[in-house]
Amino acid sequence: MIQKIDFNCLQSQYENNKSQDYKKIVLVDSYIQPASVLLDIGSGTGSFLELVEKKFQFIFAVENDEQALTLLRNKFSNKSKIKIIPQSITELFKDDTNFLFFDTITCLDVLEHISLEECQFTIKKIFEILKPNGFFIISVPGIFEKIRIYMGKSPTHLHSHSSYGWAKMLQNAGFKILIIQTVEFPLIDHILFRKYLHLFGKCCVIVAVKPEDNKI
Repeated sequence: MIQKIDFNCLQSQYENNKSQDYKKIVLVDSYIQPASVLLDIGSGTGSFLELVEKKFQFIFAVENDEQALTLLRNKFSNKSKIKIIPQSITELFKDDTNFLFFDTITCLDVLEHISLEECQFTIKKIFEILKPNGFFIISVPGIFEKIRIYMGKSPTHLHSHSSYGWAKMLQNAGFKILIIQTVEFPLIDHILFRKYLHLFGKCCVIVAVKPEDNKI
């Protein structure tokens, strides 16, 4: 049985600068370039948005969990540049005829919580609504989580893949992969291991771009 995420507990992890969750959003922030509009799918506690909000003129924050929505509204209700969209991924892409085209789209710790079919569909829709040369950044669990799911020991995830498997899924939708890096590396946590042996990390960050020849 898939368990519900405790976002209040997760918030405390983001406040701990030694936790993997904190290191993850700092790593993603390091790859974020200033731009006009960000779409953040699965905004959760809003901790990531607090890091990057100054880099964008406008932000759409998508979230459907009520506990997470309360945290988001408490943090951003007085900020007109951040629009909170209380929808699931399925609802978000149900009718995309009025979508803006985004400079950057982030999807942190989300894709593993939806079915594989829905995940593949979501990635394709994200590719469609991203501007040429726009960035798509994800954080996802790796190959060890795939094993845990197979053994029935993952309480919240429906599927996982190796870092190469996730990258292939993005490439199949049309993306060009720029960066793959694990957030932490077991035993010897060194930048070279995180960059070149990302297959063995628990959580990886992938930065992809929509090629220029895919013009709107």
